Amino acid sequence: MPNEVAASDQELARKAKGGQLSAFDELVLKYRKNVYAIAFRMTRNHSDADDLAQETFLRAYQALDSYKPGFEFRTWLYRIAVNASINHLKRKGRRVEMSLEDNAGLDVAASTSSYNPGTGIEEKELREKIETAIQHLPLKLRSVFLLRTFEDLTYEEIAHVLNISKGTVMSRLSRAREKLKIMLREYVEGKNE
Repeated sequence: MPNEVAASDQELARKAKGGQLSAFDELVLKYRKNVYAIAFRMTRNHSDADDLAQETFLRAYQALDSYKPGFEFRTWLYRIAVNASINHLKRKGRRVEMSLEDNAGLDVAASTSSYNPGTGIEEKELREKIETAIQHLPLKLRSVFLLRTFEDLTYEEIAHVLNISKGTVMSRLSRAREKLKIMLREYVEGKNE
């Protein structure tokens, strides 16, 4: 039937629990870009993000029995992705430094409709400054900021993903924004002179 409605995530997860690998494949296809994006934004490394995306789906498949159908599948999956990324960064025991070849991962600055080489350079410079500032946020603040800003999750969804209260989400998001404002103040003030 051509107009057949796609199965819901919860239905696909139920089928995957029952052993239908094709159902889990559909979930992977649906969320692979988002999971990769979360891992990349956390690590700023394409290779690590690829590995973490695979690890996330492997862990999700192995933990399907713990998924409760009353909850949104994507937030459950994003929790696994964020936790895998945080654990990876803790194992590495380092702050992630941004390399020029990793700039394609985020598009923070808004693009303009008219081409101006000077504007393009300024936008690229601003994007790099923002990306670097984000990477210097503590992991707890970075994860909240990235889920809200780039995945557009609600406070409630972020709370569920990170297993924290909505108030903690709001507090961490506020602190992340304040830290970013401080880190970017010098750049912005220099441009206004």
